[in-house]
Amino acid sequence: MKTGIDDTKSVTASLNSKTGSYATTGSNTFIGTQTLSGSIIPAIDNTYDLGSATYQWRDIYVSSGSLYIDGTKVLGSTGNELQITTDVGQSIKILEAGSDSIVLQSADGNIELKTSGSAVSRITTRCAYDHPSTGKRSVSHTSSISCGG
Repeated sequence: MKTGIDDTKSVTASLNSKTGSYATTGSNTFIGTQTLSGSIIPAIDNTYDLGSATYQWRDIYVSSGSLYIDGTKVLGSTGNELQITTDVGQSIKILEAGSDSIVLQSADGNIELKTSGSAVSRITTRCAYDHPSTGKRSVSHTSSISCGG
């Protein structure tokens, strides 16, 4: 009698063109590309992880959808901007563990946030404006603001 179980105790089956519900228990390894035509919904709320500290996902591709944390939309995308949002009463904190700068870049210039030791902070920015009569972009000045404590 053939059971579909080999000496390594793995089960092989083909589910091509099958309909209905299929359940497995325990830990399972799926080999190859898996294609789904529906949502992946956990059976219990706030219980399961996607990946782990030692087995991480390499890339995540998302269309114009959003990322929600604790029920709040924190990351979204429109056709021409990436939006980072917070809930009422929350603030955005960027943590940098080393002594590097935090730079907000755009085609028109950068805003750099940098500490230079002893809790001294420096903000450097280049200001530009569009001239009302010529329409040409001009740099009015570049400045640094330093704060020390």
